[in-house]
Amino acid sequence: MAKLQTLLKQPLVKVLIVLPFSVVLLYLAFRDVEIESFLAAFHDVNWAWIVVAVLISTASFFVRAVRWQQLMNAECRSVSFFEAFYALLFGYFVNLLIPRAGEVGRCTLVANRTSLPLTTALGTVVTERLIDLLSSVVVTLLAVIVSFDRFGRFLWNRVLQPFFLTFSATRIYISAAIIIALILAIFLFLYLLRAGRFGQRILNWWNDKKKGLQTGMKSILKLRAKWLFLFYTFLLWGCYWLMAYTISFALPATAHLGAAASLAILVVGTFGMIIPAQGGMGSFHLAVVLWLAVEGVARPDALAYATLSHEGQVLLYIVLLALCYLLTFVVKQRKSNTHGQGKE
Repeated sequence: MAKLQTLLKQPLVKVLIVLPFSVVLLYLAFRDVEIESFLAAFHDVNWAWIVVAVLISTASFFVRAVRWQQLMNAECRSVSFFEAFYALLFGYFVNLLIPRAGEVGRCTLVANRTSLPLTTALGTVVTERLIDLLSSVVVTLLAVIVSFDRFGRFLWNRVLQPFFLTFSATRIYISAAIIIALILAIFLFLYLLRAGRFGQRILNWWNDKKKGLQTGMKSILKLRAKWLFLFYTFLLWGCYWLMAYTISFALPATAHLGAAASLAILVVGTFGMIIPAQGGMGSFHLAVVLWLAVEGVARPDALAYATLSHEGQVLLYIVLLALCYLLTFVVKQRKSNTHGQGKE
């Protein structure tokens, strides 16, 4: 049993466990599509619009990094923009390997490179994700209002209704019982922990970690310029929408899509990224294909759009991460050489 637990902790094993799920989603997205038709969709790509989308995507990385930096520096911490940016890209890369592990990965990196405690960094990410969740709800409602006849009907017929139909009364009762049991188990664990039933060392460890998490989560309340954080949030989602919009102009088959349809793409793409697949691989493609079918876009062209959007962004943050790593390596080498010359 101990050997199995040790094996499951290995990063490569975690990747291999989750990878089949992404492969299945990719299969569902690409099934019944001839490779020739898929490749033909790229023949008339307008690369000028791709360049514009890349610039907007890069800007979104900058905005998200500076917004996270603002949270981490709420209590006069000294996290630089570069450290936040580097850690953010590293988190994206880790998510590409192990779903949801990127949040821990970027916090670990920034904690190792700065004086910010790991638990406090994790607390800021929890706050950031809660803000993003609220923002995604607002954007979804906006997309439904703007295109109620098309997107609202799509959301109900293809997403919500099938979800509700899968749950019979018995399944609902079972699901509710499981959720209640989990909540009670969490409260029982916290009670036993506070009562010291697990030992004083574990209790002290928990109190220390809890304090750091609370500090990070409360960082938004201690911001010196809350309006600036709000502005960054609006700007971030504006960049996401503009990316979806500009990429549509890159392909003749999607050039007719307007601002409202691009907003819907942003929403369904966000839903796809929430699914625990490696970096949204497969789930993003499938979600975008389902919506573009409503817009009358053929499946090969819809997959070409999803590929340009998803794989283009993946390639971008890998290149930016490599540049950040190279920059840190060069700076470290220069400091090492300067230190060596000083000793002489």
